Amino acid sequence: EFEAARILGLELVPPRQAGYDAIRIEDGARVRLQIKVRCILPGSKPGQRIGSIDVDKEFDAVLLVLMDEALDATAIYEADRTSVIAALTTPGSKSRNERGALGVSKFKSIATLVWSR
Repeated sequence: EFEAARILGLELVPPRQAGYDAIRIEDGARVRLQIKVRCILPGSKPGQRIGSIDVDKEFDAVLLVLMDEALDATAIYEADRTSVIAALTTPGSKSRNERGALGVSKFKSIATLVWSR
C-alpha cells in the first residue's frame, strides 16, 4: 500500500478503514481506492490470485501492485468498481464468485496499466 501511495501520490487512510486503503483527488472529487499487492517471483506458476475483494464495502476502484522478489514495485494496474464487480460475478469460478478472489491475469485483463518500472 505504501509503495502505491508513494508512486502515485495517494493519501493513505487510517488502518481498518472498511472498503478502501487510499484516496486520490480527481477533479475535486475523492476517489476511494482499494489496494491489493502480489509478489510475482521468477518461474512462479501462472494462475496466482489476488486477495479477496469485498464488493459490499465502499470503493471506487481497485489498484493491483505487482512486486518482484526484492519487494520493489514493477507495475500498478487500476480497475474501476463496475469492471471488478462484473468480473467477480461472472459464472464459472467458485473462488471468484464466493470468495471474491480474482486471478492476477484476469485482473490485468479488466484493468489499465497506470504505472510501470
